[in-house]
Amino acid sequence: QKRLKGIEKDLPHGTQRGLQRIAQFAARQYLIQAQRAGLNPSGASGAPLFRNTRAVKLGDDWGVVMPIHGVMQDQMIPHWVTVRKSATLTKWAKQHGYKSWHIYTSPHPFINNANRVIGKNVKPIMEQEINKVLKRNS
Repeated sequence: QKRLKGIEKDLPHGTQRGLQRIAQFAARQYLIQAQRAGLNPSGASGAPLFRNTRAVKLGDDWGVVMPIHGVMQDQMIPHWVTVRKSATLTKWAKQHGYKSWHIYTSPHPFINNANRVIGKNVKPIMEQEINKVLKRNS
């Protein structure tokens, strides 16, 4: 009886810790997969592109917050960009040998790859946290 009361008391804390670890793992995976997709983590302008990608507590649950431009890089429709609009883009185009006034941009899909890796690791992470609770109370 006493052991069950300890498990009953500690299990919600263990599941919350598991959710937190899953969210932290997910945030890291989004950053890793973005780099593998060819996105420069510091961005073309030198400003950190994914600086605020992190795990956050959302009410009773945990989630991952990512700047909107990270999602836009994943889901944008391929399109032409005029080089003259941006001084940074003009400088970049000259460095890379572009002579035209237009550059064709395409998306860098990374979110689905990250979700695949996260999905494979959710169960082991949660089991590890619950086993810690059970081990403490045995």
